[in-house]
Amino acid sequence: MATFAYPIGDLNMRNGTIDVDTDTIKVTLLMTNTTADTEQDVATVSALATLDECDAGGAFTWGHGGNGRKTVTITATRSAGQTQINIPAGSTTWTALPLGASGRSIAGVLLFSEGAADDTTAYPIAWLEFTSPVAANGTDFTVTWSGGEVVVANM
Repeated sequence: MATFAYPIGDLNMRNGTIDVDTDTIKVTLLMTNTTADTEQDVATVSALATLDECDAGGAFTWGHGGNGRKTVTITATRSAGQTQINIPAGSTTWTALPLGASGRSIAGVLLFSEGAADDTTAYPIAWLEFTSPVAANGTDFTVTWSGGEVVVANM
């Protein structure tokens, strides 16, 4: 497993299908059974064989339109066949995130443009893997963005 940009995300930013200045960009927590970490050639979030989105309940609902998916701000710059995806410094917090029903840990986050009606029009941008899986335990679960370039896709 590794952190990477999805080629379709890069293509969609180049052709205007994704406009990071006006589109809603989301991040969601994915658990250890996800295939998002290996399926780099999918066209949409729904095309992933196993999304394995966090199954923690509590105050959260997951899936399209659910409050478990958080909005983030990114910028993208392109030059010499590269796309740099940048997330400004800050953090995204899931307050009092309980352990998921399956008891599995969270492997990383999926960054994607939100689809209009469901995940068939949600385009993956990047998979950002944690150094090691992290279990939710009922406390705040925070992903800290250090700011600056987080993903470079050589296309």
